[in-house]
Amino acid sequence: MQELNLTLTGIRQTYYKGNVLLIFFTIFFSIPTMRKLRNTLHKVAFPVVLLLPLFMPIQLSATVQTDDPLRLHAPESDPLMRNFPDIQNNISFLLSNDHADTEMLVTGERQIINHPALSKKEREVTYDFPIVQNHSVDRQIFLFQTALREQIAKGLSRVSRYFMMIHEILEELNLPKDLVFLPLIESNFSTHAVSRAKATGPWQFIKGTARRYGLRMDQWVDERRDPVKSTRAAAAYLKDLHKMFDSWLFSLASYNAGENRIGRAIIKTRSADFWELRASGEIPRETQNYVPKFMAATIIAKNPEMYGFSSINYELPLRYDEIKIAKQTPLHLIAKATGISIEEIKMLNPELLKETTPPHYPDYLLKLPPGNKKVFRENIAKIKTSQQHRVKWGETIGSIARKHNVSVKELRELNHIPKNGMIRAESLITIPLM
Repeated sequence: MQELNLTLTGIRQTYYKGNVLLIFFTIFFSIPTMRKLRNTLHKVAFPVVLLLPLFMPIQLSATVQTDDPLRLHAPESDPLMRNFPDIQNNISFLLSNDHADTEMLVTGERQIINHPALSKKEREVTYDFPIVQNHSVDRQIFLFQTALREQIAKGLSRVSRYFMMIHEILEELNLPKDLVFLPLIESNFSTHAVSRAKATGPWQFIKGTARRYGLRMDQWVDERRDPVKSTRAAAAYLKDLHKMFDSWLFSLASYNAGENRIGRAIIKTRSADFWELRASGEIPRETQNYVPKFMAATIIAKNPEMYGFSSINYELPLRYDEIKIAKQTPLHLIAKATGISIEEIKMLNPELLKETTPPHYPDYLLKLPPGNKKVFRENIAKIKTSQQHRVKWGETIGSIARKHNVSVKELRELNHIPKNGMIRAESLITIPLM
């Protein structure tokens, strides 16, 4: 038999006997000089006085005994249950789903519970990021277990696909390995995720920051969607933020809201740490919740079974061979050369916006399923990827593009023809075989 000490805060469901406020207002409005005021306010004042106790916070403490810490059975005589008859199921649910060394959520307020259900192995989970587990973090854990359960479960299934790749990059730059779980709250590890602010990819880069860290974005590719290149860019950005703030919590806040905004807020509030800055209200609400959300996601991801995620269908790790494509090549020709589907090529190369590799990108590395590099090299040389067109009198770049079912912009880029440039009769231009 084990004991749990609970301190719960909720909304009062019973009246205080001999309500002090009711007596006070009754005497106050009985004074002759106050009768006129009473006649004006009595229609409002008395209902408020009568209803006020229903909304006053009440804190109750109780010690309950149970054989199973995950199922709490408090005696009916306990003041906790007398005053909160509808709470026992909530306590049982939360203990069974949120039973770490953490706080107990009932109606929004929490007190620490050193839960005896934690095994030695569960207590040995370690972090190389400064994780804390306070009210804000536990609130996010609870949301992930309930309202956002399906979303976080889907993200957890994708972690295994990118874990080793991200882990290796973080290790190269000597960054906390726990940052591997940051895409879980950024994009749910989706390469095609796009936010309301048009941030894109698993690391949710906006265009300005993406360009600053070397990611290419044009009509052909958006490397914010490339899981490897965007991870390298994100790792470099996080490293720079840490150099700037010398605090991983400020660095994460800056990753979400921007370093300039966080820097101004720190100067204005003279905050010494993130939690102080968060309490000041000088940063956006999204950023206030961003750091606790990351901590909650990391805590769950490191021990999903403990938090009720026991049937995750983990994806296979990302595996591929890379091959340099020096010139624009349609994906259907690559599929023909390798014997794999266009969909599989696009899945491995989510940065491609069209069914072709980009032109004027001599160092472009295409990802192929392992074992296909040699086959591709042998077969692609036998496949014609473009053809030459001799310009006739009267032809324009537009008429040639329509004839070969390609865009004018593609033809201009492929043949280095300026926007207002002309083509001459008898000259040769390259037409991609789409």
